[in-house]
Amino acid sequence: MLWTTKWSSETRHTAAIGIDWSMANPRTASITGVKGVDGPTSSDRKVQSSVPTDEVARVKTDPPLDSGTIATLHTSRVSATAIFRSAVVDGEDQLGQAIRGRPAVVVISPTVWSHFGRNLESSLSESLGDSLAFISMPGGEQNKTQASVTGLLEQLSNRGLSRDGILVGIGGGVLLDVVGFTASQYRRGIAHTRVGTTLVAQVDAAVGLKCGVNVGRAKNLAGAFHPAEAVLTDSRFLETLAIEDVRCGLAEMVKLGVATDAFYFAKLEAEASIMLDPSQRQCELACELVDTAIRGMVSELNVNPYEHDLRRRVDAGHTISPHLESTTDYKIRHGEAVAIDLAYFAVVSSLMDTMSKHELHRVLTLLRNLGLPIYHPALSDFNGICGALDSAAAHRGRKLRLPLPTAIGATTFLDHRNMIPDHILRKAAAILERFEG
Repeated sequence: MLWTTKWSSETRHTAAIGIDWSMANPRTASITGVKGVDGPTSSDRKVQSSVPTDEVARVKTDPPLDSGTIATLHTSRVSATAIFRSAVVDGEDQLGQAIRGRPAVVVISPTVWSHFGRNLESSLSESLGDSLAFISMPGGEQNKTQASVTGLLEQLSNRGLSRDGILVGIGGGVLLDVVGFTASQYRRGIAHTRVGTTLVAQVDAAVGLKCGVNVGRAKNLAGAFHPAEAVLTDSRFLETLAIEDVRCGLAEMVKLGVATDAFYFAKLEAEASIMLDPSQRQCELACELVDTAIRGMVSELNVNPYEHDLRRRVDAGHTISPHLESTTDYKIRHGEAVAIDLAYFAVVSSLMDTMSKHELHRVLTLLRNLGLPIYHPALSDFNGICGALDSAAAHRGRKLRLPLPTAIGATTFLDHRNMIPDHILRKAAAILERFEG
């Protein structure tokens, strides 16, 4: 096992319930919370509730004689995700061990099934027998929808999967998102395990707590925090990946280096090209590059798993990239959009004199050496970019909270759109257009 990661929501979901009778309508009471209460208390101290609005009920009743705390409802989430490097394909049966004999439905992409499905079915059937079922589901952003979730929910219901059952996703990032979101909804939440089969999935989508689907042109508008019980990583899956898919994963790895780790960035400069050779993707060096990326992502998530703090260094590369994907009808792949986003804001930072030209050149050169794009004509649509910044701010709590690289491995945050002059946004696009050409 590589890591066991404990996710805790801390005080976000723990509050004492009390009644505030100070409202204009005396018959309408709002629930208030007292942070840090360990059990029922008669204290009448009240503070503004730390519980999110969707978790706060509003009640109508006559005021009692004593308006003190009634009880404490403990709803804090504490869970752990075990992340393994595992020979899933070759029948080491760690996937079977993760299922632990429970009724299981495995959702697998048709591409993965064509390469590895029979091996997986044979290995799991020996230990699970009739309690195992496979469902094929295609990946791709066009399938990352609520309709896909609803269809999967119906199949689970038709198969009679019980509440103590487990859902297993084996595929790329889109499939894992849909499977995770389905698991969060089915019977109000069941266990799930993720097996990433693309490089993006292994270093990013499979790691962490979030899952979700797109709504219209809005990326991940519907979603949930629903951590997997286990994440299994097998380099065998990378052997059959198209070079474009490998490059997309490399973009996420470069993101971690730029935003959080100068040493890892230097390692990528020296060694990342090995991932472009299918025959080398299982070697020790390639595995170490992937494992380091996973550790880096987990390190960032461990201190802020439920995003109480919306300033997140791992949001680098994810500010205008959703716009680039949706505005091109996903002709730009996710990793390609991340690379363009990284390049764009590195140039912005250099133009604002917060990043040296030398380090900017290193970022752009590494992206280009890995075959990743750094420009798309959508960057030159100034109104579109401004709209993308506004959308990012809405998603991050009405502040932009833009992770801006100040050096390789160092990040600052810009909270407001007006902190970046318009002429710099325009000039950055023009610079990248010339550099790409």
